[in-house]
Amino acid sequence: MLRSLLNDLRLPVKTLSIGGLVLALAVIVAGLVAWTLSDFSAARASAETIVASTALAMDTLASNSLQAVDGVLESALDRIDERGMTNIASASEREKLGRFVRRLPGTGAIYIVDNVGNVLAAVPPLSGPINVGDRGLGA
Repeated sequence: MLRSLLNDLRLPVKTLSIGGLVLALAVIVAGLVAWTLSDFSAARASAETIVASTALAMDTLASNSLQAVDGVLESALDRIDERGMTNIASASEREKLGRFVRRLPGTGAIYIVDNVGNVLAAVPPLSGPINVGDRGLGA
């Protein structure tokens, strides 16, 4: 019975070779797809780790910068309260403001302005008197 079944199912060599080629091609394509997905998963996991680390570093840097600015503002306000607005332009006070500026991250400047917009003290020093009271107001 098995022999009669084999006689009935004899396939030409060309058909068998095409079937084998299609099967081999399917195995190769499946292997490439699995390899690509595996490689993509590893790259994605690595990228997610890098992004999370970068976000944490940026958050820490921003927090530290804001704390430094807050500290300098509080110190400058305390100095103004101690010495008064009129004395803040003296050379010794500008020197103290210069020490405050060194604690600032990247900005490197402090301007103390009165209610009408006159710059009373500036580090680094300005070349002449400046009034910023009318800046930004449309005519």
